[in-house]
Amino acid sequence: MKILVYYYNMKIISELFPNVTTHFDQLQFAARWGLSPKTLERCRVNGINPKFTRLPGKVIYR
Repeated sequence: MKILVYYYNMKIISELFPNVTTHFDQLQFAARWGLSPKTLERCRVNGINPKFTRLPGKVIYR
């Protein structure tokens, strides 16, 4: 549920401020939203997560 709320809030923020992007690594994102990094990994695998980009050895969330 927290992930859906996050996605909804980020969608509103991105519409209000289209030129502002904030990127978080997995640990920063998990700490910000009170989730464990393993929960984010499971959500990525299942396809229920906010936008992310894979970099060599790292995942970045928008």
